[in-house]
Amino acid sequence: MGPVPIELVQEWDELEPDMRQAIEIKPELVYDYGRENVLPRIGFDPSHFTKRELRLMQSLSDRYKDWLLPSVCEIVSNFNNLLIGRAA
Repeated sequence: MGPVPIELVQEWDELEPDMRQAIEIKPELVYDYGRENVLPRIGFDPSHFTKRELRLMQSLSDRYKDWLLPSVCEIVSNFNNLLIGRAA
């Protein structure tokens, strides 16, 4: 799944009823990489977010929507290595 909080992994492995109602997780093969595609079962409710948060989420979505996980993981890894190098 990648570098994510343990709480997310635990939630992902065994979805609570409210999440099971809201999303469907389907395995998908992209080239030679297996991933889990999250499909909405209910509509998005923007009332939980500020206008700024909505704008930022849209910006991130637009920018990275076509990226594959290995690319994202490589960027995170390189960033973490940079931070570790600065701390040394």
